[in-house]
Amino acid sequence: MPIINSSITQTAKVDVFNYNISTDYNKYELIHTPFESISGQLLIGGLYTSNLPVSANGKNISASMNSAYLYDFYDRIHITPQLIALGNLVSSQTRDIGVWNAYLTPKQLLSVGLQNADGISVNLQTDPPIYYGALQEQIHIVSISTVGSISIDTFIAFVFEAPTIGPKARITGNRVVVSSFKPLAEFVETLEWRTDIIKSVAGEQRIALREAARQSFDYDFFFESETFAKAKAMASARSFYPYAVPIWGEAEKASTINTGDTVIFVNTLFSDFRVDSLIAIYTDSSNVEAGEILSLTNDSITLKLPVTGQYTNASVAPMRLALTLEGFKFNRKVADHVNASASYTVTDNINLAGTGPFPQYSGLDVFNKPTVLISSANERIYQSMDVFDNGSGIIELDTISDFIDKTYTVSWFTETLQERWIMRKWLHKIKGRLKAFWLPSWNHDIELDSTVEATAVSMLIKPIGYEAYLGQTDIMIELIDGSTFYRKVLSGSTVGYRESLSIETSLGVQVTPETVRRICFMSKVRFDTDSVSINYQLPKIATFSANVKEIQL
Repeated sequence: MPIINSSITQTAKVDVFNYNISTDYNKYELIHTPFESISGQLLIGGLYTSNLPVSANGKNISASMNSAYLYDFYDRIHITPQLIALGNLVSSQTRDIGVWNAYLTPKQLLSVGLQNADGISVNLQTDPPIYYGALQEQIHIVSISTVGSISIDTFIAFVFEAPTIGPKARITGNRVVVSSFKPLAEFVETLEWRTDIIKSVAGEQRIALREAARQSFDYDFFFESETFAKAKAMASARSFYPYAVPIWGEAEKASTINTGDTVIFVNTLFSDFRVDSLIAIYTDSSNVEAGEILSLTNDSITLKLPVTGQYTNASVAPMRLALTLEGFKFNRKVADHVNASASYTVTDNINLAGTGPFPQYSGLDVFNKPTVLISSANERIYQSMDVFDNGSGIIELDTISDFIDKTYTVSWFTETLQERWIMRKWLHKIKGRLKAFWLPSWNHDIELDSTVEATAVSMLIKPIGYEAYLGQTDIMIELIDGSTFYRKVLSGSTVGYRESLSIETSLGVQVTPETVRRICFMSKVRFDTDSVSINYQLPKIATFSANVKEIQL
């Protein structure tokens, strides 16, 4: 059997305190050396004397000290914030920078260095050298002016006595100039999407290549000599940089705005106000102020900084960042009067799509606005085909698709901001050529010839040649009392001197010829262009007109 060398440990004795044993076995405790603590004291067993340290065949060990939170946080200089992202600077601003000495000893700030600091200064509490006590923080004010380089990328270095290293603070942003010239009452806004269409014999596939519409504004101006000089100087200096452009078609009126106000009471429901974006407060071209939005409610705007001016009956308009890719154009007719124009291409576009005001039929919107007009002069019915003609023989044709192409012109007329906002959100929903919708013809295409009972699935009409020329179609039945029904016509047949149409489902109510306002065909269409123009006639009217094309899928 194996032999084990061992010894019997001494049992605990009453009145003897062992410093090596923790009172709580579930945690680590600091271990004391008993002989350093009780040297010279008389304990059970006699007088003890410490003989430490005792050599015990030691050896060298290579090691390194692990990092800890203590060393990450203390014994260094902290600056908060280290990055000040101004975004788009439209007014002079100030920011606080905190400098904290996290050393356990005093430190001396010798100087403050600035790099690329055009229009930026640091206001210290006292001139350097400045003494920071142990664990002391001081707050310094940074002033940023609107006058200076357009692009802001500034570094601020706090230089302390060696070997103390002070970190740098960075300021970024862009100085944005407000295009404060109000255009003439008539101008054009363009929303432009991008859709890839893959055609086949049976239909087409549509793929969106742009998530949000690219927005642009074509403004015309009338300048007098003083305003012309300002516009010309601005155009010369900022042709490559964005402007903050008021969206004049969405401006709301504010009765009174006082100096120091941070809340402006205006209706925000039907205009494109956005948190962290800009607004223009405008009375005339020489009395305009920009502000940045902190928060919004349905009837108020809270600004990040107080208003500096005093305004009565001011226009409050959302602003977009926009480039003048083609610059300004000036046409001087007489010495003191200048006509000018500029096209602003917006860079901060978002998708404003929302639920539309239209009823649904077969999963698509029915564009049932009474203001929608189909112009028969602009209708076209044709079939896509290849024509083979050498000029001297028989003409040969080859069809590209199996269905007839039909195009129409559709228009929409609005007179209020709310109607305009609904129109805009719906256009964002449709996304140019991407999405389809139902379009009633608004003609009296079908004339009812007898009463249709509530449970009937057929109707007698005056003859239009339905059986000979038409197959399955979709119709809208509009009654004088405002009731509207959308149904699919499955087939038509001739019954004596009349025609009978079979509909997919019954109407659920009795309909007589006297109660019908119109029965018209509906076409499944999409826009035939990715570019939709909205024409404004301030202050109220806005219209758009675009070609639409009938599709099968």
